Amino acid sequence: MKSSFNKKYRNINLAKSDGYGVVCVCRKDTGLPYDILLFSHAENKHPRECPRVGVIMGRIVVPVSISKNPKVLSEHHFEKQKIITEWIAKHRKVLLKHWRIELSDREILEILSDKGGAF
Repeated sequence: MKSSFNKKYRNINLAKSDGYGVVCVCRKDTGLPYDILLFSHAENKHPRECPRVGVIMGRIVVPVSISKNPKVLSEHHFEKQKIITEWIAKHRKVLLKHWRIELSDREILEILSDKGGAF
């Protein structure tokens, strides 16, 4: 029996989507202790949303703000949090461009990878 899960998302119309796109930056590409989810944001869908990334810790995704002084936006704190917040602050400008959909997923991955010279 085939799952209906994939069918639900097969031909989604972006105008009717929830307004977010997501790309994962793997720890092997960044040297960080965790994988990071980068969200693209359709401001017309959620105009008051705080720019953020998600830190993947097993089955939990912990939101962290994209700012000069990044903050954990939930009650979940994690080891090596300072390393993550320093990385977000360092790459704040490009992370915000991706959030505002001024950079594509491919462009942000190239910029943040070791090959892109960002580290």
